[in-house]
Amino acid sequence: LPISELLPADTAMGAVTLWVADLDAMVRYYRDGVGLDLLVSEDSTAILGTPRNPIVILESKPGMKHASPHEAGLFHTAILFPTQSALAKAVYSVATQYPGTFTGSADHLVSQASYFNDPENNGVELYWDRDRTQWSWVHGNIEMDTLFLDPNQFLKEHLADSEVDSE
Repeated sequence: LPISELLPADTAMGAVTLWVADLDAMVRYYRDGVGLDLLVSEDSTAILGTPRNPIVILESKPGMKHASPHEAGLFHTAILFPTQSALAKAVYSVATQYPGTFTGSADHLVSQASYFNDPENNGVELYWDRDRTQWSWVHGNIEMDTLFLDPNQFLKEHLADSEVDSE
């Protein structure tokens, strides 16, 4: 197969389901912090995403015990944004509404990402993909890395002043 056919550009992941102890707090985080729309809210389940794309399904499991650092658990949920400005808006929103939850940011050459922990300490990656025409290939493999991405500089470059003023 040609390299371009290994993973078609329109390949997408389905929604991720998270079992949560505090459904209301988690809905607020993903809706008000990350900026996802609340698509469905029924009994003990909430579905958040964009109008045509469910991204996170939250299922209430009161009394749920989280995995310890020595047990297998969720590394992070990755949420893709269509533009750098949409990513910057989400990063700014989470950082200001949930201070102390930012865990880092990186340029992976194919994408730019910021990382947070949600209220139940699940890792969350908010990211933007570069267009595939900008990816670099080395010996048939996509070149990727984890390079420092200054989060403040990223926000300065991609966040409109009006979005900061409206907070």
